[in-house]
Formats: sequence, structure tokens, C-alpha cells
Amino acid sequence: MSSRPPTIPLQQQPPKLEQPPIKMCPCGQFPDGLLIEMPERAKYGRAMGSCCGDWSVEFRNNYTQDPQETLTRASKAWNDAPRAPESDVFPPEPAAPPSAEPETSH
Repeated sequence: MSSRPPTIPLQQQPPKLEQPPIKMCPCGQFPDGLLIEMPERAKYGRAMGSCCGDWSVEFRNNYTQDPQETLTRASKAWNDAPRAPESDVFPPEPAAPPSAEPETSH
């Protein structure tokens, strides 16, 4: 009789969260996303850009346990925070890829 350790089921990966568009950080860079500091099920949290970690905003989380809702609320607070006009912008749309067709001269 062999004694095997009990099988432990693998935890499922949580669903990937969709980062809403976020405005430029006051440091002058466009963050790739927001870093959120918040105790579990807290009323308030703090969000900062992934670019520098120097600028942050407080947001009301209202005790939600839904990570997507928390990210949406943090993004809204980030975008609604007052900024200088030159940093009150969203990142530019990505440029179209160059055409694969070679140019010909006539």
C-alpha cells in the first residue's frame, strides 16, 4: 500500500482585468496601468501610475470585492484629478503599421 500525499487542486487564474484608458501622469509619462493600494474590502484606496510612483490619488471603493469595479473606480479618480493642461491628455492612438507593399518609382 503506497502512501501518496493528497492531491491539491490548482487554483484558477483570476480573469485578466481590463484597464480603462488613463491620462498622462503629472510626471509627464503615460503609465501602462495603475498600481492600487488598498486593504481588502476597504472603503477607500489609493491609485498611482506605474510610471513613477510619485503621484497618487485617493478613490472611494465602497467596500466592493469586484477587482474590475475597483480598477474602474481607481481609473476614474485618476482621470478626474486636476492637472496642468499639458498633462490632461490620454495617450495617442497607436500608428497604423507600415504598408507591406514596396514603393515603386515610375
